[in-house]
Amino acid sequence: MNYNGNVQLTVVFVCPPEYEAEGDRIWSLHAAWMEDTHYREGEKALLQYIVSKSADDDGNILFVLTEVYASETGRKDHSEQAQDWKDFEDWKNWVSKCKSTWADTKIIKSLW
Repeated sequence: MNYNGNVQLTVVFVCPPEYEAEGDRIWSLHAAWMEDTHYREGEKALLQYIVSKSADDDGNILFVLTEVYASETGRKDHSEQAQDWKDFEDWKNWVSKCKSTWADTKIIKSLW
């Protein structure tokens, strides 16, 4: 699928290794919540959801989140829904222990 013109959220979380297990738990909960609550069709559709994990040269754990939405309306809907996610406080607590870089962008080049 070509994603040109869609909206992409990418976040890189750099976490000390002692928070890896909590990160695994949080992302499992997050994926289940996303699957249960997010649109799959229309202008609010979540088109792609990926969480990947690796380690850097310093032993930190990298969690990389990528979400692609059909439009900015879908991205905004996600932010609004997050306020009601029962595990949002746990997520925020875990995030506060990590360094993160956020990129909320419009896709300008996409293949397939």
